[in-house]
Amino acid sequence: QELVGGNQPALTRTASRSLEADILAALVEARARPDLIAERVKRRLGWLKGKEMRRPGRDVPLMTKEGRKAVDDALSFLEAQPPLPGFSAEAVEGLALAAADHVADIGAVGEAAHSGSDGSSSSQRQARYGSWKGKCGECLWYGKAGDWLTGRDMIEDLIVDDGVASRGHRLCIYDEAYTCAGVSVGKHAVYSNMAAIEFAKGYEEDGELIRSEERRVGKE
Repeated sequence: QELVGGNQPALTRTASRSLEADILAALVEARARPDLIAERVKRRLGWLKGKEMRRPGRDVPLMTKEGRKAVDDALSFLEAQPPLPGFSAEAVEGLALAAADHVADIGAVGEAAHSGSDGSSSSQRQARYGSWKGKCGECLWYGKAGDWLTGRDMIEDLIVDDGVASRGHRLCIYDEAYTCAGVSVGKHAVYSNMAAIEFAKGYEEDGELIRSEERRVGKE
């Protein structure tokens, strides 16, 4: 994830909605075609000069933490990663609402954490709108966004997982236990924008809880 500060304007809600769908499509593709993702990630080697990465279309370079090391590590992982088809291409509304809660919460104060300001975990936020089944998890991306950035780029950032020793985001994306997700993109006080992806093995939505949230938001 980028984790780069600056005064880049946050995305509009319309642009965020489009990017949310793009992120989910990129996630489905990444799980089904790790070989294709490896081809795309390999291009980053040509964008790097030491730890500085110049993403095509972006004027300002990004300072990575590991440089080539993280990219090479991702390529080794992808080479051994079997395809994981069957991930739902449809966003789960309850999971998307849980993601939106976290974006609105920590984005407003500029935090970068999986814990909410109320101490909530991703599993607790998902339980606000239904019941997750089997296993659940969360990936967070932070950074500047614009016409030069796609959902594919963001998913590939998480797969490279620069600066994250555990490669936790990469492992989450390729966890075979997960079959569905919900995504939210919004403003972040420090990093301009953030994206939250909520994962689950299965999810049973509570229609009344979802309708109550929609009514609440509609009144704001």
